[in-house]
Amino acid sequence: MKRVTDATCAFCGCVCDDIHLVVRENHIAEVENACELGETWFLASHTEDRAACTIRGCPAPVEHGIDQAARILTDARYPVVYGLGGTTCEAQCKATAIADWIGGTVDTTTGDCLGPARMAFQSVGAVTATLGEVRHRADLVIYWGCNPAESHPRHFARHTLTPQGLFVKRGRRDRTCVVIDVRRTRSVGDADIYVPIKPGKDFEALWTLRVAMSSRKGARAGGEKGATWVQE
Repeated sequence: MKRVTDATCAFCGCVCDDIHLVVRENHIAEVENACELGETWFLASHTEDRAACTIRGCPAPVEHGIDQAARILTDARYPVVYGLGGTTCEAQCKATAIADWIGGTVDTTTGDCLGPARMAFQSVGAVTATLGEVRHRADLVIYWGCNPAESHPRHFARHTLTPQGLFVKRGRRDRTCVVIDVRRTRSVGDADIYVPIKPGKDFEALWTLRVAMSSRKGARAGGEKGATWVQE
């Protein structure tokens, strides 16, 4: 039996790094500190009992596999490197370098779900922050069109609502949480304010909010907790 006390869960973007694992006979047998999604992900992980390298479905030495892969890549007219979601950061760096060297294209898994958002970021930019900055500074947390209570179960506890931060020393008591969504999700139960909107009306809601803020130019908005100066 082997006990791992510094495992990192890669199921979702929370990337919880306080996971404890018990490994028996090369299989994960017990999981501690993970949410229900992370626990299921770890327990489903196992070492595949198959050849490390195959060519046309037949087991082959790794050296032969590398030669065959190199031949395929160099002969390709327009190679596409796709996926990489289940590989390590080091492997992703190497795959990207190879694609650049042979004039290929890298298409990540975001092409299936977050592609439009990434294209918008490239066109107009984005205001962003690390989860560490959110934990230590955010006194107003807004979840718009998402349900972290189910999709990222430890998001509230580790990053946004309950942890104590450098500038929000009382944790949850120093924060206001707003959930904006088309339906009442499980996350609404953790919110101070729930704002329902009609499906497909996000743009109208945002524009109305912008107009309301602009009309209060130079006035304090947001109340005592999380008050900010609105500037144009």
